[in-house]
Amino acid sequence: IWTKDASFKIIGASSTSNLAKLFNIKRREIIESAAYQSCWPIEIKDYMNTVSKFENTYNGFMQSVSVGSSVIGQGAQLLISDDLIDPLEAFSKAVRENTCFWYGSTFYGRVQDKAKAKRININQRLHKQDISGYIEQNYKHFQRLVIPMQKMEKTTSTVHWEDPREIGEFIQPSRYGEKEKEEEYAGLGVYGWSSQYQQSPV
Repeated sequence: IWTKDASFKIIGASSTSNLAKLFNIKRREIIESAAYQSCWPIEIKDYMNTVSKFENTYNGFMQSVSVGSSVIGQGAQLLISDDLIDPLEAFSKAVRENTCFWYGSTFYGRVQDKAKAKRININQRLHKQDISGYIEQNYKHFQRLVIPMQKMEKTTSTVHWEDPREIGEFIQPSRYGEKEKEEEYAGLGVYGWSSQYQQSPV
């Protein structure tokens, strides 16, 4: 985004502080790389350069927060939520409800211009009432892109996207095929594999 508008402000959220910071570090590493700087020489302010938030000389920033944390006084143009629920806690009703409540009451509104704000949610499905289920039920303007490990006959995506694979074909068979599926299926079971790999918690 900074390649087109260096003043753009982004807040990214994840399930834990460590994961949120890791994503922010990776973003900063790309921006500070020689390849990036050779095309877009964007300078990070020395006094605003931490693992949780860094800001450039055009006042654009990228900040990381975790579920449950306060973001009072912060405002962005893009909100990215990425893996807000840990798979180990997906069957905890309290965790799911607390995560969805935090998203709706705190994170969702942390934008500068509500008419133009962009929001992206990324996650593997873990439960019918996970954050994706919550968004689908409460925010009808969200569009959905679903890419299952194995192509299914029908898609649940709401955006137009043509999957070039044949029915039943894996995304990258050389890395994950029937053998790998069988090994994980034994531990995850029908519900676990269908949720996490097919994005279909049934």
